[in-house]
Amino acid sequence: MRLACRQIRAWRKAGLVVPVMGVNISPVQFGHPDFLTTFRRILEEEQVEAAAFDVEITETSLMRSGEELASLLGEIKRLGARLSIDDFGTGYSSLIYLRRFQIDKLKIDQGFVRNMESDSANASLCQAIIDIGRSLAIPVIAEGVETQGQFDMLRELGCSEAQGYLLARPEAPEAIAARLAKA
Repeated sequence: MRLACRQIRAWRKAGLVVPVMGVNISPVQFGHPDFLTTFRRILEEEQVEAAAFDVEITETSLMRSGEELASLLGEIKRLGARLSIDDFGTGYSSLIYLRRFQIDKLKIDQGFVRNMESDSANASLCQAIIDIGRSLAIPVIAEGVETQGQFDMLRELGCSEAQGYLLARPEAPEAIAARLAKA
């Protein structure tokens, strides 16, 4: 989180307009009792607003007691950050969480995307997640898109966004800055 804040500040200092940055929070980090205090402290120390971030938590991170989780997610939202559920479809969370916690985005686990061209069950699971997102007005992003066939199938199923090696490989901050400068 601290590194992400510093990178945002560096890009902004260079005069670049920086889109919202996704930051993966591990279940261990998210489950730590001081997570929110640490999150706030880093934002304050690094002088970056929470609205600069899309906090990505795994579906398994939602396996906490209801009121404790509601309070934590509510505070993250009040600070201005977006919330995404990463690896959606791999856990056992209640679908009521999607509305109750004002989730901003669902990310289909790459395990479903990987074999969707040859496994109709995986394609059906992708469709179900996309349909849930659509019915709740929550954008859905497919992770791990590596082939044109996967991309085309996801588009046909109505998936609104995709990420993966087909679209872009991980890049160094300098390369991303060059892209931002062209935008």
